[in-house]
Amino acid sequence: MNPWLEEHWPGVHSLLISCLAMQLATKLPADLAARPEEGVSISAAGCDEPHTFRADVAVKQSWQDGVPPSWSPDDDAELEARAAIPTIVQTAPMTERWIEIREATGRLITVIEILSPGNKIGGGLTDYLEKRRTLLESPINLVEIDLLLGGQPVFPEGFAKLPPLAATHYFINTKRAGTGLRREILRPLLREPLPVIRIPLRKGEKDVFIDLQTLVNQVHEVGRYHQLDYRRLPDLPLSPADQDWLRGRVAE
Repeated sequence: MNPWLEEHWPGVHSLLISCLAMQLATKLPADLAARPEEGVSISAAGCDEPHTFRADVAVKQSWQDGVPPSWSPDDDAELEARAAIPTIVQTAPMTERWIEIREATGRLITVIEILSPGNKIGGGLTDYLEKRRTLLESPINLVEIDLLLGGQPVFPEGFAKLPPLAATHYFINTKRAGTGLRREILRPLLREPLPVIRIPLRKGEKDVFIDLQTLVNQVHEVGRYHQLDYRRLPDLPLSPADQDWLRGRVAE
């Protein structure tokens, strides 16, 4: 995995979703379809907890500084008449995308989530965990792919029993419909090629296999991410050994 991609994740994520949907389309039974879907999150990343900022100019109520309130405004009629008229636009909320595999009848079979940074911090994490709980309780397959080093873990349940690793970088969690609390876990490491993963379909059907490394390579090529500035290490939680490894790869 290329950790520099995290700084450009909106574009990377869109390409991952599109390329994965196209790969699935060539592998699914004729009565199944894999389509990118999108929803809307109103949680602004990083804005749900109090922060202190120093403004260049601040408008405050005088009583906050112990000054008695008084106001003698100048006549701004002339300025008002010459004031520039702004263009009013409706800003787009943050959009989350995923892939759904459905039958021709519309019945949902499998949901594939490729996590974004907004899913792993603050209100976005809370929203995702709630959505995740609903999906885990539903009679469908769920595949969660976390290729991000930043943010908080989103896989809280029962993973304390996993064999310890010297480092944990990425995480792939699969829940098959009808298997209760059973999970299929992959934990790829930064220095390893990403694995081939299984996408479960209906009971009795053969899994679809997706080579994640080939998928990421395709995104890297299509998005021309070789043009990024690789002289600066990404601002991510990396061990000194991993940082040295990345410097060595860049130097090659």
